[in-house]
Amino acid sequence: MRSFNDEHNDRSSAAAIRPLGLGAFLGSLSALLRGTLASWIKTNGTPSNSDGLFHSREGYDLNLYNGFPRLYIGSDAVTSIAPVNSGVWTHIAVARSGKDLAIYVNGLKTGSGAWEAGTFTVDGVGKTAAGGLNGALDEVRVYKRSLSALEINNLIQSSAIQSNTKTTPIVALDKDFTLAARTLITRTPPTNADGLFRGGAADLNFYGGAPRLYNGITDAVVSNTTVSPNKWAHVAVTRSSKKLTMYLNGVQTGTGTWDGTFALDQIGSGLAGQLQGTIAAVDIETRALSSAEVKAAAGVGSNAFYVPQDSSGTCGPKTQNGACPK
Repeated sequence: MRSFNDEHNDRSSAAAIRPLGLGAFLGSLSALLRGTLASWIKTNGTPSNSDGLFHSREGYDLNLYNGFPRLYIGSDAVTSIAPVNSGVWTHIAVARSGKDLAIYVNGLKTGSGAWEAGTFTVDGVGKTAAGGLNGALDEVRVYKRSLSALEINNLIQSSAIQSNTKTTPIVALDKDFTLAARTLITRTPPTNADGLFRGGAADLNFYGGAPRLYNGITDAVVSNTTVSPNKWAHVAVTRSSKKLTMYLNGVQTGTGTWDGTFALDQIGSGLAGQLQGTIAAVDIETRALSSAEVKAAAGVGSNAFYVPQDSSGTCGPKTQNGACPK
């Protein structure tokens, strides 16, 4: 029997892990504990619920139902809105803190859910109740704590896998959506090379310091207010039907229209380059947040927000657009 104080890492430097039926206790994610399951996966055929990352002694699975990662506990406890593409290395993680569940695809939070009670005792990797994985896993990890989004992204950035997922859409936003994040740009002044999100031929960047959604042909929506270098700012774009609304620090600063698809494939990059600075609190939604929700996310007014100081923690609370103290 194998148990863990914090982390278990099954990683083969010579070859990716093939489906395993371990028949041994690997780690327990109980309702009273925090926990994280994470792994890279590449399927050989069309992904299905037979393609599993983790199986539990209780009969539960982390699998790919019709290509969409999900944690199945007799019903779907949490499901990703972003699918996995065949033949492409993709990083998947599920984090649990108390009853709250979050699922991540390539470091992006793509779903949330709740599990009131129950235990996921890992006893198989690369298998499910429906069958075995047709593909490979690598850098399999089980933690007895809930990793933050930053820690999950650090797993990806430090990975030895040369993934081509950066050119594969994480999720195609073809209807209502929200793109939001906090950012501190160190380039003076910020330019269109500072990309916040890239989506195929479109991106969200800072042209002349003003946040704008460029649809590949023209500016679909532009903020009438610019961001300042070396100061934290919250930027959000929502789309309801065809209407686009731009927000800066919780305040509406522009409107426009566009009915095209934002095929999100990169964060922190745009068509003209990579953002110089830091991004935090990324939020991607397949609905348009209300102005009140955007304002709350920006921490305007009585809800002062926390901004990251470094990889080890946060600083704050801060008022809007405040710089992180040393």
